[in-house]
Amino acid sequence: MKLHIRALSALLGAAPLAAVAADSLQEVVVEGEAIKKLDLNTESATGSRLGLTALETPASLEGISDGTMRARGLVSVTEAAMTMVGVNSGENPGAPSAFSMRGFTDNQITSLRDGLQIGPASMVMRPQNAFNLERVEVLKGPASVLYGEGAIAGTVNAVTKKPRLGAPADYEFLASYGRYDTYQLGAGLGGPIGERAAYRLDASRTSSDGWVDRTSSDSNNVTGALLWQLAPSLNASVSLDYLGDALPNNWGQPLVPASFAKHPIHGVVDSVDGRVIDEAMRFTNYNVADNLSESHQLWATASLHWQANDVISVRDTAYHFDAKRKWQNAEQYVFDPTTELVTRDRFFVFHDQTIIGDRLDTTIDHPLGDHKNRFLVSVDYNKVDFGRTRGFPDGDAVDPFNPQPGTFGPTEGKLSSALIKTGSLSFEDVLDVTEHVKLVTGGRREHVSLDRNDFGFDGVFIPDSSFSRTFNPTSWRGGLTYEFLPAMVLYGQWSTGQDPVGTELFSVESSQNFDLAQSRQWEVGYKSSMNDGKAEVTLAYFDILRKDILTQIAADTVSNVGSQKSHGVELAASVNISPRWQASANVAYVNASYGTFVNPDFGIAATGNVPPNVAKWTANLWSGLTDIGGLPLEVGAGVRFVDDRFADYANEVTLKSYVLVDAYAAYAMHNTRLMIRGRNLTDREYVPWVSPFYPNQLALGAPRTFEISVETKL
Repeated sequence: MKLHIRALSALLGAAPLAAVAADSLQEVVVEGEAIKKLDLNTESATGSRLGLTALETPASLEGISDGTMRARGLVSVTEAAMTMVGVNSGENPGAPSAFSMRGFTDNQITSLRDGLQIGPASMVMRPQNAFNLERVEVLKGPASVLYGEGAIAGTVNAVTKKPRLGAPADYEFLASYGRYDTYQLGAGLGGPIGERAAYRLDASRTSSDGWVDRTSSDSNNVTGALLWQLAPSLNASVSLDYLGDALPNNWGQPLVPASFAKHPIHGVVDSVDGRVIDEAMRFTNYNVADNLSESHQLWATASLHWQANDVISVRDTAYHFDAKRKWQNAEQYVFDPTTELVTRDRFFVFHDQTIIGDRLDTTIDHPLGDHKNRFLVSVDYNKVDFGRTRGFPDGDAVDPFNPQPGTFGPTEGKLSSALIKTGSLSFEDVLDVTEHVKLVTGGRREHVSLDRNDFGFDGVFIPDSSFSRTFNPTSWRGGLTYEFLPAMVLYGQWSTGQDPVGTELFSVESSQNFDLAQSRQWEVGYKSSMNDGKAEVTLAYFDILRKDILTQIAADTVSNVGSQKSHGVELAASVNISPRWQASANVAYVNASYGTFVNPDFGIAATGNVPPNVAKWTANLWSGLTDIGGLPLEVGAGVRFVDDRFADYANEVTLKSYVLVDAYAAYAMHNTRLMIRGRNLTDREYVPWVSPFYPNQLALGAPRTFEISVETKL
């Protein structure tokens, strides 16, 4: 059988897990082999640096390729991650790339760029353009063994495009335009430089006027890399990664009494006191005119890879990161029933962050007796210098229906700094116990020193709130895989992790000067790739416990929680129903709750409550048909379901469940592909995410939109 695929089978923006794993828009000829949609046989450095595939890894690991992201119209890492089983997210401007998975959110999920960590997600993460990426991968469960403190419920790794020795020159271009003057532009090229070097350069821009008044945004990303073969056994590479952005500064619309609302929106929010979102306020921006939510950041890396012999290989990666971020907003909007006005605060914070680090990995591939064994030892050191200037100028009150933006006012603030030095020694090992059983183990020991200094508005050092602290966390993981039939695997794993008990190390206060919180997870599951890859299935059951913790319940307030736990099931599947008809689906169930939880400031007893932004059920379904009527025509549709979630720790404000429907049609001509795509076709009103610090206001998701796109690859 010969199957001609003129382009990636088109998927849609908010659809499910990875469906088509082709890597280009050029015509591809596949002889007698269906497209592998879950990529279970693809090696992933996110789950292990020992070259394990997802099938060999005793943990839940998913990925989505660059071609699939473009075919679905996924423009950011956030959108790509949400196609994977059990992952939810939102674009709240205060934490623009926050995720929820396995019952945990925000800083309990670590975000990486090419396997390197920038810092806690709530402080440093930005929406990242998908065009510059080769792949986005998600590893579930604690990953402190691989990435250090943090990484309790999962890890999201954005992998940029890289040069490849021996690959021919290629060029690609992408342009799209849609409602609200939303557009995306991308251009990339790569190829050889002589016989022993290669290059890669990609640039992209996204921009939109936004569907809420005065919420224009843009993002510019440039990535480039050079690769040299210095000797037959020695390669060197350098890379630069620049991102500059200005986020859509919509912090939401205030909840108001139903009796006050002109046109209450039903089926979106349910509060114990009957407050609602008013349709008359839906597209109103309550922020100040000179609002800011912008950043500039630059990654630079240099790497050497030496294959000493058939047994030993060494890789050293040095890296430098520099970032500046600015927020200057009226963030909180609370309706006052007495005055019938919306009261606004003022808050600004400026970040200045640098990271310098080096990671040295040594791999030994040598049998232990008669058993194949791969062992890696890693030494990592990095220094983070983080400065944060912040202030809370006086707020004001505005008319709910015709707010005058006004200006922010003075930005006189106080400085806090954190100097964090981390040294670690870790190992991984994969032992082939038998032909069908693999034992995967790992451990990490870290030494973390923190120097936290606070200064007043006058610049004078404040000793009472400044402190120094060292941490020495140790993390472990161990797992087994059993291939009881070809490409059918049962697995189990136990893993541990540590993270700060309150907020994160960047801004931890002297009142949170405690040892790290402890976490553990056990997971069992099944993975299979059947019928020559025409059908793939993953199934996992997990149980996570995080204990000895505090939780941040306001900008500068933490509360004793004691513990947080979750358990659940995740199922993902993909199938080629016929050579022209593909389908994929995933569904996740999670039961999450807090332990002892009493807020001393507000008297909220939240013991047993569900954490904010955690949905009990999430699901994705996609189906696509290619070569319709013998033409290079593709059509498809996808459905995404997100269950009820709570907006606050007291569980008094409920974000109602929603279903989103997307669809597309595409036509391929030689190396060019034209597409029209519709998102949220039913024009569903819904709230995708909320900041639990501001539960009195909610930001609705995007209305129905359409876009057209063209992409070419040569």
